[in-house]
Amino acid sequence: GSRGAITELVELKDGGLTCRRFSATRESFDGVALYKGELCLAEAGGWRMQEFKPL
Repeated sequence: GSRGAITELVELKDGGLTCRRFSATRESFDGVALYKGELCLAEAGGWRMQEFKPL
């Protein structure tokens, strides 16, 4: 199994678009991985991942 955490969550509003940027970690048997991501509120009311990349 794996486990992780989301940290540094920041909400941004730009021209009526609401987005959230975050940092994440994933811990597993092969070590710890760090990620940065951003998601934005979609018209249907859900969240859409705009970016998710390893550091």
